[in-house]
Amino acid sequence: MNESALHELAGGWVWTRLESCIEILDSQRVPINADEREKRIAGKPTSELYPYYGATGKVGWIDDYLFDEELVLLGEDGAPFFEQAKNKAYIIKGKSWVNNHAHVLNAIADVTLNQFLCNYLNVFDYHGYVTGTTRAKLNQSPMRKIPIPLPPLPEQRRIVTKIEELFTRLDAGVSELKKTQAQLKRYRQSVLKAACEGKLVPTEVELAKVEGRDYEPADVLLARINDIRKRNTKGKYIEMPTLDISDLPKIPEGWLWVQAQDVCNWITNGYTPKANKMFQGNGEIPFIKVYNLTNKGELDFSKNPTFISKETHKKELSRSKVFPGDILMNIVGPPLGKVSVVPDIFPEWNINQAIVIYRPLEGFDKKFLCYSLLTDNILSWAIKRSKATAGQFNLTITICRNLPLPLPPLAEQRRIVAEVERRLSVADEVARTVEHSLVQAQRLRQSILKKAFEGRLVAQDANDEPAGVLVERIRQQKQLSNQTNKTTRRKANGNKSR
Repeated sequence: MNESALHELAGGWVWTRLESCIEILDSQRVPINADEREKRIAGKPTSELYPYYGATGKVGWIDDYLFDEELVLLGEDGAPFFEQAKNKAYIIKGKSWVNNHAHVLNAIADVTLNQFLCNYLNVFDYHGYVTGTTRAKLNQSPMRKIPIPLPPLPEQRRIVTKIEELFTRLDAGVSELKKTQAQLKRYRQSVLKAACEGKLVPTEVELAKVEGRDYEPADVLLARINDIRKRNTKGKYIEMPTLDISDLPKIPEGWLWVQAQDVCNWITNGYTPKANKMFQGNGEIPFIKVYNLTNKGELDFSKNPTFISKETHKKELSRSKVFPGDILMNIVGPPLGKVSVVPDIFPEWNINQAIVIYRPLEGFDKKFLCYSLLTDNILSWAIKRSKATAGQFNLTITICRNLPLPLPPLAEQRRIVAEVERRLSVADEVARTVEHSLVQAQRLRQSILKKAFEGRLVAQDANDEPAGVLVERIRQQKQLSNQTNKTTRRKANGNKSR
């Protein structure tokens, strides 16, 4: 233990190593793969099964148990050691089975508490103790050497009680914030649903009657859009099949249900080049992947931005070109239904094979198309007709082209878009406030733990037996136990030699 790297402790506290405070029960772990566990639990009721634990929590069930007590499990490999907001250790109680991805620890009675250790191990900085690059691992040897700031046992109890009290109140606040997040998600969907069913703003029919004027209904608008499409196809125009609207919501007078291919000039997916033709950082042509799409209509290209060369963009991926104003939707999930408008940050972009392009024709507002694609009704229609591959739903290009879309009069489309954006901008502002509050709550959690292990969370009591005395007593007991064991072994060996 590097004493110079440790901060000064409060009175009665002592720096010690983790191995001095715990029993390590790793030798009792038994890993069993998922297939074997499934065979063992097949046909058995849950009441006869026991939790099976791994690096970060319960990973399944099994029909037997190895432990029957309160224990601290600390990730050995696969735990988020360098993510401050995530737990690396957790407490289990009762009958359980633990695999070899978690260290099994038990606090030594009269020295420390499992709850105290667990909280400390969740705030400890594991740099210098964990090895590995692709998968971080905390081997037992460095784990044993983890430095622990140990207070007197009564103070440990007061610290644990105070942490639980503060965390209970904090958790209640976080729970309310998450409820608000869920409510905002439902609100967004209700706004989009109302928008695409003609219930968000007065319809063009209603306004025309009140104002005593004519309006262009959707069937006339569609005929105009089809004229544009005919010109674009240069004599290769194909009449679209009739759309089955039996399972679609009712829409207002003056609207039509149309297929995406009725109102879009280009619907196709992209293509992914070989890995050596893509690169990170600044580049020529931005290459969009599914994780860059959002469920809010905005593209997030700040996440792992990838680029390709102009040559690859022009020669190999010409069909994958997208431009500002194009609408993108992922066709491979989960989750499906992420939709984004291509921004004008770059004049040209490119997409991979898991994304489809919708390029609306004049007369179909691009943002109205975006909001339509984001509604649950449209997504449900597509999923019902999709195929599941390896447990995930994928949409075909045919489904994307046949996708039903509501077509209101153009003036109404624009009024709907303006109202949707007004309402969702308010919801987004609330969402940002909630997200900020959740970040603050996590920081407060870390601050509470930091104060706890610096001796600043509860008051010290001069009557408490110093932790150093406890540790020394345990050390002497271990030394005496080791000497007794050696003597017993020598006697046993001597008897054998006779």
